[in-house]
Amino acid sequence: MPSVINQKYYIAPGTNGKMYALRLKGMNRYFSGNYPFDHLVKVLGTNLEEAKKKAEEYLGNTDFEVNSAPLKEITRKAKDPDKEWKWQFGQYKGQDIRYMDWDNDRVKSYSVWFWNANKTERKEKDEEFFQKIQGILLEKGLIIDYNGELLTQKDYNWKKKQETWKAEQAKAVEISDYIGNKGDKIRRKIKLIFTRRVGDTQWGDFIVTKFVDEEGNTLMLKGPYPPFIDKEEFHDCVFTIKNYSEFKGEKSTVITRIKDLNPKKEEEPETPKEEMNTNTNAEDSYYNSEQEARAAANESFYPRLTK
Repeated sequence: MPSVINQKYYIAPGTNGKMYALRLKGMNRYFSGNYPFDHLVKVLGTNLEEAKKKAEEYLGNTDFEVNSAPLKEITRKAKDPDKEWKWQFGQYKGQDIRYMDWDNDRVKSYSVWFWNANKTERKEKDEEFFQKIQGILLEKGLIIDYNGELLTQKDYNWKKKQETWKAEQAKAVEISDYIGNKGDKIRRKIKLIFTRRVGDTQWGDFIVTKFVDEEGNTLMLKGPYPPFIDKEEFHDCVFTIKNYSEFKGEKSTVITRIKDLNPKKEEEPETPKEEMNTNTNAEDSYYNSEQEARAAANESFYPRLTK
């Protein structure tokens, strides 16, 4: 409960200046601050003198003020003409979306989140604001009109990836064919497409890796890690054909015992070499000769047992 400070009773006429009323004003003190209040206690009538007597009878004393000025008329808040452009909730409540800092990542992510969460179903009162913010997001490139469908940048990128994968798979179905025979040891240049960990075995991770050769044939390695991980260049490899498989119309040759014949060696960073001090002058060197230095070193590590 708040504590009340500066509490005071007073008599004042109403907004039309005819009816007098006893009112109480003061301040409620909370941890967050002080908040004023002013509310009606009792209607006293149209005659000021009788109103004073009624107030004295009600309070039991004359500790009240009399204000001759009528109370200000209560006015309803005027309708905000720009309301449809302003947030009515959330961390940006009251801010106009036309003048927000659209270079700020938090503003972008919050606005896109609201649009994405309400694009399929929204409250009627939010419709005008939704249409306004949708126009701004389109203008800023934060949502994209893709073939008549509005998508967030994230959904757009994912959709493009899926389309790329489908196109690559359709091409692989047309081109890929089986190579060699089971048990053949073959040498070919192949390029890595992807590698994924799909499970565990008693020997460790179970890895599935997809390669293609220069003719577009698909090769699959199942089990060990691939001998190289870069996806840019073809590598000259030798491997053994283990089996054949087909996935969604794409023929693939399952291989094993793969070896990269020309593995790239990682270049070790050069370490700066310390310059040796060749000055043997007595002024600059503690020992006058290399023999003296070695003798001192031997004596320090292996002290003499006899004098």
